[in-house]
Amino acid sequence: MAFSHAAVMATSFAKRMVCNAQLFELSHEVRLSESQSQLGALVLAANRLPALTRMPTDGFAAGVEKIEVFAVTPEQYARLRPSTAGSPRAWAELVAHEVVHREQVHVLAGDEGAMGPVWFYEWLAVA
Repeated sequence: MAFSHAAVMATSFAKRMVCNAQLFELSHEVRLSESQSQLGALVLAANRLPALTRMPTDGFAAGVEKIEVFAVTPEQYARLRPSTAGSPRAWAELVAHEVVHREQVHVLAGDEGAMGPVWFYEWLAVA
């Protein structure tokens, strides 16, 4: 049953991608931060949230807000996530993962709620 649900969601997502193909671009820049706190400030500002809003700190190294991709520098990523940043490609894979999320939101015309459950859109960004 779960597999058929995932197949329906994948089909729905694919149809939206085709319908919104003109929106699918990978040319947007990634806004880099020298620190985790600077990254948090950028994310808060993008969402027009108060500067005192608490942000996650456990491994928080990148994110996508609306259509902007934010990430810490490769050096900062290595300090924040030493267990996953060991490979030379780790930071590039992190950014690629977030760019895929940005494209998911972009293809769905900004409707993040249409992305489906977390496991689904995270799977798409890893696959």
